[in-house]
Amino acid sequence: MEEHIIAERYAKALSQAVDENMWDEALDEIMAVHKALTYIDEAMDYFASPLISYNSKRILLDKILTCGKFLPMVENFLQVILKKERVILLPLMIEEFSAIIQEQRNIALAKISCSFTITEDERVKMIDKLSALTGKNLEYQIEYDASLIAGFIARVGHIIYDYSLSNRLEKLSTVLQKAV
Repeated sequence: MEEHIIAERYAKALSQAVDENMWDEALDEIMAVHKALTYIDEAMDYFASPLISYNSKRILLDKILTCGKFLPMVENFLQVILKKERVILLPLMIEEFSAIIQEQRNIALAKISCSFTITEDERVKMIDKLSALTGKNLEYQIEYDASLIAGFIARVGHIIYDYSLSNRLEKLSTVLQKAV
């Protein structure tokens, strides 16, 4: 939990340091650095190791940064997280930075589980209704889940909209058990 709080603080600082119209570019650059670090065997372990000097870590980061052209604020951000020994939290920082961008743009991800394959018209209506309920522009992922029996469950952020038959049957069962 503490790691998420730390990552959120760094992501918030980055979002404030980088001009809003450069957020996507900054996110892409940080993701590219993370990809490079995961591509290089044991690089993340290298940065996490207290046995390796700061200067050695900085040399490796500088080599990665010379492979591309990065925004000055992104380079500074990466140098700060290196100096503060937070490189290991980079995946969480990316996640939090992306969430900040989505929040500022009033975009949310809807994860929808359906008991059936939906048509394009049904998908549009479902997304429009969920968008109206949440007040957000939605990106979505739809998956099939036969265990729902009928209906669907949509998760938007921390809110769950459960319109499944399995949920209704479960509620009915609970009511009947209390009545007996």
